[in-house]
Amino acid sequence: MIKIKEINADIIELKKSPLYAMSLASMELFHSNFWRWLMEYDPKYIKVFFDIEIDKDKKLEIKREYKNTDITIEYDKEIYIIENKFKSLPNVTQLKEYENKFKDEKTNRSTFKKGIYTFPINEDFLKDEQIYNWEFKSYKTIVDTIDKIRNGNESTIEAQIIKEYVSMTNQIINLITKVKDFYGEEWIAYVKKENKQLLNLLTEARICDIIKKINCCILSKKIQAEVEKEFSEELSKEEIIIQTTFSNTYPCLSVRWKRYYDINDKEKGYFLIGPQLQNDALRSMIHICTKELKISNIKTEKRETIDLIYNSIKDEIFLDKYYLSNREKVYNEFKGIHDNKEYIAIYHYIKLDDFSFNNIYKQILELLRKYKDVDTDALLRKLKDIK
Repeated sequence: MIKIKEINADIIELKKSPLYAMSLASMELFHSNFWRWLMEYDPKYIKVFFDIEIDKDKKLEIKREYKNTDITIEYDKEIYIIENKFKSLPNVTQLKEYENKFKDEKTNRSTFKKGIYTFPINEDFLKDEQIYNWEFKSYKTIVDTIDKIRNGNESTIEAQIIKEYVSMTNQIINLITKVKDFYGEEWIAYVKKENKQLLNLLTEARICDIIKKINCCILSKKIQAEVEKEFSEELSKEEIIIQTTFSNTYPCLSVRWKRYYDINDKEKGYFLIGPQLQNDALRSMIHICTKELKISNIKTEKRETIDLIYNSIKDEIFLDKYYLSNREKVYNEFKGIHDNKEYIAIYHYIKLDDFSFNNIYKQILELLRKYKDVDTDALLRKLKDIK
């Protein structure tokens, strides 16, 4: 079993690397920039990502942040894309959008040939996921291939830098792997004594947020797999929205039903109803778009109106048997803008003692089932009667 002192020893070694110090501003950007430099320095390193033979007489261009892609390689009139992910994962829709950005102006045919997406660790769900024309590569696969191509050459400054990059990145991968083994199938953002020690060490190493986001990403993927088993049709129709965000140093994972006020006029607004996990709290939330409710200025609206909204929906949304709140307030509300629509989000806390992934799946699925048949038309009528 991995111990805290082993992780601390790895952090001490990692902090000795000058490249690691240079990467701290943004690890994702650092690695993308390094890969571009590497391929421009010697095109043979393109083979780290794509199995193509480079002919020096054919046009080769490597770009960063071109059409919002991380790295674009244009070779022989064909496009290869690297989507580098260090803290989150792309979805199929996002990858397809990248593909559609590249077309021949004369023929209007796609010039996209192939893409890869990356992640620091090699999770089974990433290896098994099939995305047409896209392939997953872990950071470990990438650095091992770089080292193989380098083939012991240390005669130049560039070769020494590449060697240091391989060593430093392997240290990061090993550290992330050890941390993952330490917390296992548990929500790491839950601050108990052992996790607090670990999070303090990771904060000192400047990778605490990255580890939390990776943990959240893994949990999100696993929850998505569980939701797909029971609600595959609703998920495919985007009636269930799974979102991960990061605020106040903690990842936040939401799994909610999206119910439009008027399915024929989606601009009128919608409800988001379902569970949300952040830090050591699971909460049930309803997210209410307010324009259709004639609430003119959400930032200055009287608290009495918020109370009226809460009181009009609490019986349908918040049932006492689901809530074992250890908070002073029965409910809180957020006020802000989401998807260019003003909204209020009201929620109740649920006491969660077991932070294993399996228990989190169980609680989230239970809440999704609970909210599936909420009469949102009746809710909307009640809310419209408030003003």
